[in-house]
Amino acid sequence: MDHEALRRFEEHIAYEGALPLAWTPQAQAPAGAELARLFETDLTVLGVVAARDERHRAEAAEDGVPSPELAWIDAKLNLLLELVGALLARERTPPPPRALRLNSHGVAWEDAAPPPSGAHGIVALHLDACPAVPLRLPGRVAPRAPHERRCVVLFHELPAPLREALERLVFRDHRRRIAEARHAARGDAP
Repeated sequence: MDHEALRRFEEHIAYEGALPLAWTPQAQAPAGAELARLFETDLTVLGVVAARDERHRAEAAEDGVPSPELAWIDAKLNLLLELVGALLARERTPPPPRALRLNSHGVAWEDAAPPPSGAHGIVALHLDACPAVPLRLPGRVAPRAPHERRCVVLFHELPAPLREALERLVFRDHRRRIAEARHAARGDAP
């Protein structure tokens, strides 16, 4: 399992950047209703991120100004999200951002004291578009050399809708980075 899964993780397109990340060890992999709740929440978070990205892309494509009604609804929704985020932020502070590599197969980051190979746990990632509610992805630490600081957590079998939503997130980020690089090469502003 580990070698083939690690190969898939390393070969697939990935988000590479910095996000708040936390590792919570678990005695065993979550199962049943707990796992279903994790996946349902993750799918909702990725849906919020996708909707925000679509809205930004639609705004960038428009030449005109959005209608006053749309602007009003957008402002109200943004305020609501800010209020909910502020309330949740009181309850918990997100972990510091870490440089990482993420795709639908797993996540990798550097750690001074990485979890042991084979350990089960949950990786919590706080995405910019939904900082108050993290993605919580269950996985297992891949084998590594004893003193290696790079930790790779391979995700447990994600259900197809969640895997596809994560792949879309990674692809949108990849596409955005390519567009920014093209604009920079031409000397345009993105």
